[in-house]
Amino acid sequence: MQRSFKDLFVAVLFSFVFLPPLAHAVSVGQQLPAVLAPQNVQFVYSNMNSYYACDYVVNQTTAMLQSLGARNVNVQCSGGIPYQSFNAVSATFSTVQQVTAQKSTFMGTVSNALLTTHSSCDLHLRIYESVIKSFQVYSQQESDTCWDASGDFQAQVTVLK
Repeated sequence: MQRSFKDLFVAVLFSFVFLPPLAHAVSVGQQLPAVLAPQNVQFVYSNMNSYYACDYVVNQTTAMLQSLGARNVNVQCSGGIPYQSFNAVSATFSTVQQVTAQKSTFMGTVSNALLTTHSSCDLHLRIYESVIKSFQVYSQQESDTCWDASGDFQAQVTVLK
């Protein structure tokens, strides 16, 4: 099926109108008008072969959030060793979100974050998948070789901090 010039023009115009602003036009170190946006993320980690104490889950979640540029981080956990085979996690934090200059309260900086671990792979992957959508992300690339807790997890993220 061949598209007409009009169909192509409408498709291109649509992509310019509805793409997020500056999704591809930022560079690391660039400062952008921003505000802090409150976030609340909840998730459950459960694996029949890997169990974690809540202190460990809280520490790993907090470290990842801070590496991504989260502020005012508060992570709580219930369950886990020695009580249950799952961890229920609740995290409240603020992320830096790009806004127009008129709504801005400060300038955020586009930064790279490298998240990597060689242990607790499935836990780190679960944390990442649960929290990343709360951030102003310009690019991300992740890889994992998780087999339960074994394997490596890595994510390279360009984010507004």
